[in-house]
Amino acid sequence: MKRENKQWPDLVVEVALTSGGISKRAFYATFPIPELWIWRKEQLEVPQFDSATGTYQAAPESRQLPGMDLDWLVQCSRIEATSQAIKTFRSRL
Repeated sequence: MKRENKQWPDLVVEVALTSGGISKRAFYATFPIPELWIWRKEQLEVPQFDSATGTYQAAPESRQLPGMDLDWLVQCSRIEATSQAIKTFRSRL
């Protein structure tokens, strides 16, 4: 179901190149964004917003892209040649 005139996205992808600074989870919770993908040190975290607590909780899979094999996505990200990474990723779609 497509929602029109949304104020915030359903999913944010954050690539954390450095540590420290503001808490990304606390920052996004103020909006609240339903799901974050945080890429840090070649690992993918998928915290999801819990409206009961107003915080993000770790989740094993994406609610926004159900069925997406996140481990496969991480494996493909480690392939050096971009064209090969895309080809490999698409082979499982």
